[in-house]
Amino acid sequence: MLKISNLNKYYNKGNRNEYHVIDNLSYEFEDTGLYVFFGPSGCGKTTLLNVIGCLDKFDSGSITYFEKETKKYIPKTADDFRNNYIGFIFQNYNLIDTMSIEGNLNIVLDMIGLNDKEERKRRIEKALSLVGLLKYKKRNTLALSGGERQRVAIARALVKDPKVLLADEPTGNLDSNNTFEIMNIIKKISKERLVILVSHEKNLVDFYADRIIELNDGMIVGDRVNEGSSLFHEDSRNIYLKDYQKTEIKDKNIDVSLYSNEDNDISFDIVMKDGDIYIKSNGPSKVHLVNDSSEVKFLDKKSSDFIKEIENKNVDFSFDDFSDDYTKDKKSKRRYISFFKAIKNGFKNENLIKRSRITSLALIISAVFFSFLFSRLSSDLNITERDYIKTPSDVVKVELNDRELNSYSLSTIYNDAKEVPGFISFQADNSYGIEIPLSGSYQTVYFNRGMFYSNVFAIKDINHNYDIMEGCGRKIQGEGEIVLSRWIAEDALNSTSAKLGGFMEFSDLVGLSVNVSYYQDNDRKIVTIVGISNEKSPSIFIHPSDYKDSYPNYYYNAYIECENKDEMIRILKEKYSTVKDVSKNAKWNYFLEVIDRNGLSIVFDAVLIVGLSLYLIFMIRATLFQKIKEIGILRSIGVYKKDIISMYVGDMFAYTTKTGLISFSASFLFLFYYSYNFSLSDFGFQIINPSIIAFIVGIVSIYFVNLISTAIPILILLSKTPVEIIKKYDI
Repeated sequence: MLKISNLNKYYNKGNRNEYHVIDNLSYEFEDTGLYVFFGPSGCGKTTLLNVIGCLDKFDSGSITYFEKETKKYIPKTADDFRNNYIGFIFQNYNLIDTMSIEGNLNIVLDMIGLNDKEERKRRIEKALSLVGLLKYKKRNTLALSGGERQRVAIARALVKDPKVLLADEPTGNLDSNNTFEIMNIIKKISKERLVILVSHEKNLVDFYADRIIELNDGMIVGDRVNEGSSLFHEDSRNIYLKDYQKTEIKDKNIDVSLYSNEDNDISFDIVMKDGDIYIKSNGPSKVHLVNDSSEVKFLDKKSSDFIKEIENKNVDFSFDDFSDDYTKDKKSKRRYISFFKAIKNGFKNENLIKRSRITSLALIISAVFFSFLFSRLSSDLNITERDYIKTPSDVVKVELNDRELNSYSLSTIYNDAKEVPGFISFQADNSYGIEIPLSGSYQTVYFNRGMFYSNVFAIKDINHNYDIMEGCGRKIQGEGEIVLSRWIAEDALNSTSAKLGGFMEFSDLVGLSVNVSYYQDNDRKIVTIVGISNEKSPSIFIHPSDYKDSYPNYYYNAYIECENKDEMIRILKEKYSTVKDVSKNAKWNYFLEVIDRNGLSIVFDAVLIVGLSLYLIFMIRATLFQKIKEIGILRSIGVYKKDIISMYVGDMFAYTTKTGLISFSASFLFLFYYSYNFSLSDFGFQIINPSIIAFIVGIVSIYFVNLISTAIPILILLSKTPVEIIKKYDI
């Protein structure tokens, strides 16, 4: 049972142009029968139908669907009612033109969660048989006539087995023959279901309606049971020969039958030439040629016979043929189109890219630029341990400003530091460097210059606790011997010189003679590498005899290795303004240096990324306007908001993968390959070192941009009622 109680709806409520379109209406409908809202244009017929069908809001009152009452338009509740109880037939059909007849029906079956293949097939075949379109089920709806499209709309409404069928001017765009065929089907449906129809055609209303509800100014002004009347039918398409007087003319090879309902004189000339017939009218009458391919047909019957055929025509259809077993467990029913199903459908859709070629090209080109910008941004922001770790972890740094430099020399700091228990080593900025000649037996050795490592930290205490890597030499035993940290050894082996010279393992460095320099190029000492330690810093272990304790006064920074950093910092802070733990916040401090150094480049790249993202957002959003009609149709037939979002977001995910992901990955791999094999600076490019993080962030950014480009406009659209979508965008 469907019931409306004290229903009110206003347009422009509270304004000077307020219009009370539904005025305190109450009515109770039976479970079956054909009810017709009838009245002049603007009386509120369609608005009332939309409110009953949960397509539009109402201001007060209540609507009851089979014992479930709602006193306010709540989108989720309205969706539930529309999805579970109501089928729609629209004047403009509201079919999705990109789909076949069968596809339009499958949408509804997906929507109600009917997943049984046999039941789906049975419903589709039964509904299409009723409307005479079963053999055309694979045909695209764009290839159909108006009457055929309306038949598809009826079949779509029937397959969901609705409790209530709402029809808004279902014959408004049809010729007379199609009108009666459609109305016969609707009349048959009303024997088993409640059908509420809006029409302004009194001839149809009087013949088909079970009950006629007359509306005017939003109020019911008449309600009567229809006693029925004769059907007046004027068929402008076909000619019923028995409605005319017949005159036969026969002479030799001529046999002419002349049909006329007028007494006017007829004069015409007929010429037969080479099998063709030429007719010339000698009066004001027009000449129409009719053959087997013409729309106009000659029917050997009276028009009244046709009326009787309509009245007596048996429509073979019953909802009893549909099974409702699938509704027993509503909790298990599948959503209309899940996100993953939408992705799957998107990959299967070969026309997905073809439909938006300009957008596809823009996305591909943008993805290439994204790969370049994110790679360059990662190069500017890329920080590794080798960038910010400059000394061993147990080092304290003292920084002198210009004023302090006049009062203190590094030798003064050295003497102060030596007084603190646990002092190990001391050196100034850039005071030690090491040059490793990586010569080998290959022909390319001529071009081998070795490797020079500046600003290494020299640890002179040979009793300092350090470990030698297994199989990589020994500790220092005497003068002229040094031990390299693993840090320096890895840099050496990764250099081009090492690769050209044939140095592959850490043990290959043991035994090499190297130059250790002390802050002046002419002050060098040749020592031998005797081992490789596990130290994670750019440092060397050196014999005290090879270490200098005299320091220049003009260096600003002093580095002190000690056993107790906190104690060293506490004591030195009494004399020096800036004393700090080198390893503490080293990464963050270096990051700030990078921002300061590469700030302009970083901002420029970030602006380009944001600008490119905004361009894609507006580009993709523009293409979504093509989908507004489709979204309005889906909402009007009862598809839930969340399912529409899943459908289009999944579709965009597949679309982005086909375009953006592939082009981004290809261009990123190109940059990655050439950054490790060639110097892009040789071609006039900034040096770029793509990273895996840049790749991941870039991919996520592309998907995120496309996601919000799709989701935000759809969410805004879905905030409106189905009628608002349909009216605003003229669907």
